[in-house]
Amino acid sequence: MKISEALEALENGSSINRKTWPQGQTLSMSQPKQGEEAVIEMTTADSKISDWTPQQADLTAEDWEVSASAGMTFEGNNRG
Repeated sequence: MKISEALEALENGSSINRKTWPQGQTLSMSQPKQGEEAVIEMTTADSKISDWTPQQADLTAEDWEVSASAGMTFEGNNRG
């Protein structure tokens, strides 16, 4: 799927990833605490969490998919 469809799935609570990414690497929408804004977080294959900054190739790719771990969300700041 294209990035627009993937972002819609993300906004609806699913985790997403690209087919070319390592297994376990996903994007999810953070669950902000009151007064904070939601951000797109990347969970890496080794379970580290950070804010996601897309590359140009990510924006034009058509290999996005809903992750097997769909619906997983993180509360607050779980970055390591």
